[in-house]
Amino acid sequence: MSAPSPDLRLAVSPEDLAAAMSVRIEVFVGEQGVPEDLERDASDASADHFVAYLGGVAVGAARLLADHDGAILGRLAVLKAARGTGLGAALVRAVEARAAERALTSVRLHSQIQAEPFYRALGYTPYGEIELEAGIEHIWMSKIL
Repeated sequence: MSAPSPDLRLAVSPEDLAAAMSVRIEVFVGEQGVPEDLERDASDASADHFVAYLGGVAVGAARLLADHDGAILGRLAVLKAARGTGLGAALVRAVEARAAERALTSVRLHSQIQAEPFYRALGYTPYGEIELEAGIEHIWMSKIL
């Protein structure tokens, strides 16, 4: 018997938004030690948020911001139990699809260095210098849609 498919959706209800935030807090604040006041930011109010459920439990999240240069994929988080299942890639594809719906032609992201191979495999190219964000090395990456 195969594993259940994730329920991946644009988070618009208060419940879905809270579920997405709970995943982000667990991954970024709980696992990685990012201060909560850095994890939550003013951009959350204007972002498109995504949440992924597996068996009714929120296990993944991401957000899409739009600016003058296109789309910014951010806050991609998958709980430990769901890593390696393809859920992260599915969230990236959902953000890309939403960006395309909004007529945005490119997506960029500020990848943690350890996640760079993941994004490369999805067609993203690094650019610029390695930077520290919340004490973690990051690099900018982009993809034309």
